[in-house]
Amino acid sequence: MKLLSFLGNSEYEEITYVLDGQRCKTRYFPIAACHFFEPVELVLFLTQAAYDRHAVRLKNELAGRLPLTEVLLPHGRAEDEMWLIFNALTHATAEGDEIVLDITHGFRSLPVLAVLAAVFLQVAKRVHLRRLVYGAYDAKTGDGELAEAPVFDLTPFVTLIDWTVAADRFLETGDARELAKRLEEAQDEQHLRRRGGDLPRNLKGAARAIRKVSQAMALARSHEVMEWAARAVSRVERAADEVNKWAQPFSLLLGRITEMHAALAMDKPLADVPRTLLVQFELLRRYLNGDQLIQAVTLAREWVVSLVCYRLGYHLLDWEERRRVENLLNDALSRDANLGLEEVPQQRDIVHLWGRLRELRNDLAHAGMRENARHAEDIFRQSRHLAEQLEPLVSCLGNCPGT
Repeated sequence: MKLLSFLGNSEYEEITYVLDGQRCKTRYFPIAACHFFEPVELVLFLTQAAYDRHAVRLKNELAGRLPLTEVLLPHGRAEDEMWLIFNALTHATAEGDEIVLDITHGFRSLPVLAVLAAVFLQVAKRVHLRRLVYGAYDAKTGDGELAEAPVFDLTPFVTLIDWTVAADRFLETGDARELAKRLEEAQDEQHLRRRGGDLPRNLKGAARAIRKVSQAMALARSHEVMEWAARAVSRVERAADEVNKWAQPFSLLLGRITEMHAALAMDKPLADVPRTLLVQFELLRRYLNGDQLIQAVTLAREWVVSLVCYRLGYHLLDWEERRRVENLLNDALSRDANLGLEEVPQQRDIVHLWGRLRELRNDLAHAGMRENARHAEDIFRQSRHLAEQLEPLVSCLGNCPGT
C-alpha cells in the first residue's frame, strides 16, 4: 500500500495527531500517516519551495523507515500547470495499487485535484483508494505539549462519486443494479464495524428487489419486471429509515425510485390483462427513452401479439395460441385480408404495424447478418416512432368494443 501525501510552503507546528485511539506527535502529517497506516512507500508531492524549506527536516524525522519518492510539482497557477499536477498524480500509481490519500498539507486547490485524480484512477487503473484522510490541525484541543488534533476520515464521501454514477445510470436507463450494489455495500460496511444492535437489516432486501427489476428489464421479461417492481416498492419503503441513516445519497432518490417502480408494479400480471398491456407500454417507452432498442422492438412485437390474444379471448402465455395469432397476422399481411381477425378492433392498423415490427425485429435479431440489412442510424430513427405508432392501440384499451 502506498501513501500519497503533500507538503506546502507553510510553517508547520508540532502537534499530536489522533486516529482511532492511535497517537503520533509530529509537525508533518505524512509522518503521522506513515505511523497510522504502515504503507510500504511514501510518495510526497511538493513544490521546489516546499522542498527547500522542509525536505531535510522531514527526511530526518522519517529516518529511513520506508522508501520515499519525492515528486516536484508546479504551483498550479494556470490550467496547463494544473494538468501537469494531474498527470504527476496519476503517474505515481500502478495498475491495481492500494493507496491512502492524505490531503492535509495540500495547498490551494490541490486537495480537490488530488481527490478527482484518485477517483479517476479507481476506474482507469483499478486503483483501490483505501482511505482519504485529513489531519485537522485547526480542530485541535488543548495547548502546548497537550495539544491534539483529530484525523478526519473522508473516505465515505468519495463514495458520493460512485453514487452519482449509479444514480445517473438509473435515471437515464432505469438500470438500478449499481444502486443496488451501493446499498449492499452500505449494509455490509455497518455490520463490519459491529455497532451493537443498531444495524441496518433491510438495505439488502431493497437492493435485491431493485436489482431483480433491472435484470428483468435488461432481458425484456415484462411480467417479471411487474412482479419484482411490486416487491421493490414495499421493500424500499420498509428500508426508508435505514437509508436515511446509513445510505444518505440514496435517500435523495427514494421518491423517484418508488415512483418509477410503482408505475410498473403488478403482483399478478395475468389477473388484469388491459392493465398489463398498459404497463408493458410504459416499459416500452422507458426502453425507447434509454435507447434500449433491442428490448423495445422485441417487446413491441410481442405486445401486438398479446393485444390480439386478449381481443380473441386467448391466454397471453399459451404458446400454441400465440403461434395461431402470429399466423393470422402473417396471413393477413400477405393476403391483404383480415381473415380470423374480423372481431378485433383496429385490425387494419394492427396488421400494418405488425408488418413493420416483424421486419424491424428480424433485422435486429439477425445482428445485421443478411443482405440489405438496415444501417444502425436507420434503426434508431425508425424505432423512435414506435411509441406514437402504438399509441392509438393503447388508447383503445378499455374503450373499444369487446373489452
